[in-house]
Amino acid sequence: MIRFTMTACMLTMTAHCVADTITVPDDYPTIQGAIDASSDGDLIEIAAGLYLEQLDPGGKEITVRGTIGSSGNPLTIVDGENEPGSVITIDSGESMESTIFENLVVQNGTGTLN
Repeated sequence: MIRFTMTACMLTMTAHCVADTITVPDDYPTIQGAIDASSDGDLIEIAAGLYLEQLDPGGKEITVRGTIGSSGNPLTIVDGENEPGSVITIDSGESMESTIFENLVVQNGTGTLN
């Protein structure tokens, strides 16, 4: 019984180390919802389309990837709707090497780029 319990704990601990792929809108209807559900190392793949939201990874080291069209241009648009602040905020200790936003058109934000 003890041997089985130890094995189950080891398997549980190992499962958290495996990165997941989360898709928007299939798994979560919003990008921020997918970010909130993600863990370090996860990949969030976003379908082509317009997403009206502001994003904050909240310290997570993740990759958020939009869709690229056949012409090589991004087909995923994140629109901040001119709300106060940045469309993407990275200020919770994320590293620039491990928190990646790619293949996105980001528009209509009022923040600053540092």
